Amino acid sequence: MKNNLIKLVVLFSSLCVTFFIADFILKSLYLPKKQSKVHLISKEGIFSDNENNIIKFGSSKEYRHIGIYGGGIEFDYKFNTDENGFRKTISCNIEDRNIKKDNTYDVVITGDSLTQGTGSNFSWTESLEQKLCNKGFNSINTAIPGYSLEGMSNSLKYAKKELNSKIAILAIMPKGISNEHYKVVKEPKRSYIISNLSKKRFVFWHIDNYLSNDEILSIADKKVKSGLLPMLLKVQDSLKFKTMKVKSKVDRYFKKVDSRNYSTNLNIENSIKHIYTSIKEYGKDNFLLIILPTNDLYKTDVDEFYTSKINNDLEYFLNSIQEEILIADLRKCQLSSSDFYELDGHPKENGYRKISSCASKSKILNKFIENLK
Repeated sequence: MKNNLIKLVVLFSSLCVTFFIADFILKSLYLPKKQSKVHLISKEGIFSDNENNIIKFGSSKEYRHIGIYGGGIEFDYKFNTDENGFRKTISCNIEDRNIKKDNTYDVVITGDSLTQGTGSNFSWTESLEQKLCNKGFNSINTAIPGYSLEGMSNSLKYAKKELNSKIAILAIMPKGISNEHYKVVKEPKRSYIISNLSKKRFVFWHIDNYLSNDEILSIADKKVKSGLLPMLLKVQDSLKFKTMKVKSKVDRYFKKVDSRNYSTNLNIENSIKHIYTSIKEYGKDNFLLIILPTNDLYKTDVDEFYTSKINNDLEYFLNSIQEEILIADLRKCQLSSSDFYELDGHPKENGYRKISSCASKSKILNKFIENLK
């Protein structure tokens, strides 16, 4: 009995020593902090408009948004919001045409972070909105980072009800059709997104706009941890993702599921339901769907299975839309991997400007604008 107790003590002590050594080494190497990401945003934060089931920024504010990856600043930009709490992506002086526009926006544009313009002072929607303005149409960009199709649909419903919008333009990233719907919780020190099903969180820490880069990095450094426990949690998440990926490949090989990925089918079906609702609300002649290019198209090391899954999902999504609507596919836009942030994945300003140029030249998009009345 005594010998067994001694063995247990020795085993426990050995494990503790191993734990502390591993923890010390990982902290010395700043791991997994070097692989971390921290997003900081102006203290006004983002919040849920529960009455309309949409997400907003603070009204008529200047925002600063900083993305820090691996301890370095990936992007740092500012933008202004309008009186409704959305990013101002154009200033259209429509009043000069003697048209009454008292908080009325003929055209509503919605989407996720790519349409909101995350990472840049410039949004690709500028050329589109300028063309609308030149034709006498006032527009508003209600895009919000991370929006699912349900969130976009809710923002279109809000714009029709509260902003008198008659025309809808919805822009998606191919992989965005499988996004979960989420809500936003705003607290004094942070705003965070939490998805409905998986309960995954994405945090925006609140800051003052005037902080220097050194102060920014100091704040970000305190938001992430190094050591064995954080590393084990990261490994756990990685293994969970890889297990799901292997299972999907096996299921597809034995034809246990269709050509899409079973784990995302529920979200895609939900997306189909909500885009169909929006088309019905605005009418198919007043609805345009835009498919945006993403960094995955320009990478050389993208997983074939991942690409195939996204393409199959998108094909199924488009084929399931029961109404004939105009679709402007911008994925052939001439960009390169250097037009995107390496770690964050969003376009740099030059990338957004190239997408804006492609949108401006799109025959389908121009046809849609020309036919507007």
